[in-house]
Amino acid sequence: MSQNVVVLIVDDEESLCELMADLLSDRYQVYKAFNGKQALELVQQHQPALIISDIMMPQMTGVDLLRAVKGQAETSEVPVILVSAVKPAQTEDLLEAAAFVNKPFEIDMLESIVEETLAKVNTPHLSRQLNESGQMVTRSHSENNRGPGYNFDRNQKQTEHATYLNQPSDRLLD
Repeated sequence: MSQNVVVLIVDDEESLCELMADLLSDRYQVYKAFNGKQALELVQQHQPALIISDIMMPQMTGVDLLRAVKGQAETSEVPVILVSAVKPAQTEDLLEAAAFVNKPFEIDMLESIVEETLAKVNTPHLSRQLNESGQMVTRSHSENNRGPGYNFDRNQKQTEHATYLNQPSDRLLD
């Protein structure tokens, strides 16, 4: 990936948000928000290719942010990775997320999920792609040509990566 790819990190724990941003900023252009309302403003301004969001936040939860992003035509194809110590009450919210990562998590695991998610976004046969500036570009429904190569299944989650890790590690975030 390139430094031009825009990633938005949303977490009300500023130290964790800063740490995730520091980890990803050498490869991506990272913006930070500390609540869902602030994140929505940044989504409109910077059109990220990926959003990583905590669930439990003041003003607007990560699930509400996910619904808002998926509910707007211009951002509906932006993948959202939810990160939290607790799963959402409604599991259908997880189906709209690109991945769910339990806190605490391994840094390497998060980096891997980010790379895999962005690789899927930038796959030519998908209806969502990154432009030269690293921003999400979504084709209109009339432009979508979802032929036999289109195999994106929202129900097929990366559960092997989004597993709660309870072993001690020096690379564990919580």
